[in-house]
Amino acid sequence: MQQRISMGVAERRMFWDRIDHPGEVVDVGQEITAVVIDLDTGRELVTLSRKALQEKPSPPPC
Repeated sequence: MQQRISMGVAERRMFWDRIDHPGEVVDVGQEITAVVIDLDTGRELVTLSRKALQEKPSPPPC
């Protein structure tokens, strides 16, 4: 039996670029793809990252 769990993703783990508000890029209720990067069973905490699935942008030329 599958159990559905609601959890959040910290803003710093969402995007490579700095944004003023997450609502600029995602909407409430929108489904996103993220990867589990840590499990803390003692605190019942799952750490997710969307950014880990994205290619890191190249630094701007000097």
